[in-house]
Amino acid sequence: MDEENKISKNHFVVFTINRKKFALPVNFVENVIPLVKITTVNSFPDNVLGTIVFHGEVIPVLDIIKILGLKSFSITLTSQIILLRRKSGLFAFIVDEVYGYVETQKEDLKEFEKEIKKIGKISGILVLDDADDVLVQNPEEFLSRKEEEKLEEELKRISQEKKNNDFR
Repeated sequence: MDEENKISKNHFVVFTINRKKFALPVNFVENVIPLVKITTVNSFPDNVLGTIVFHGEVIPVLDIIKILGLKSFSITLTSQIILLRRKSGLFAFIVDEVYGYVETQKEDLKEFEKEIKKIGKISGILVLDDADDVLVQNPEEFLSRKEEEKLEEELKRISQEKKNNDFR
């Protein structure tokens, strides 16, 4: 097992949405930032809220509520944004709160069988010391290939428009 896979199976960032805990393998998490202004883009897929700018880079903000099929939640001044790096680039989504970083033992993570993994976004259940079951998310499954292609096309268009406006 290589080092990257070892880290992803034993180290997680735990966050809450509607008081329910979720986790991501830490090797996907680029940063956690306070809530900032989100610019809506009408041509984005339905499960993308808009964009933010982070260190000069335009980053799409996913609608995690739609993606995970959850009830809507109120975005507040204390909400946070998780920036995650996937094969296709940097993405963001809004959460109520980042609970923290946890290191687990192998037996704390109940991975789903391959047949169940076909469900998509959830790759397992993490059992924490406080007896909470935490759904471990698979960020590579957040968007379909078609949604990613459309999003990438729109981001290129936005970046080109931004460059053109910067030179005027």
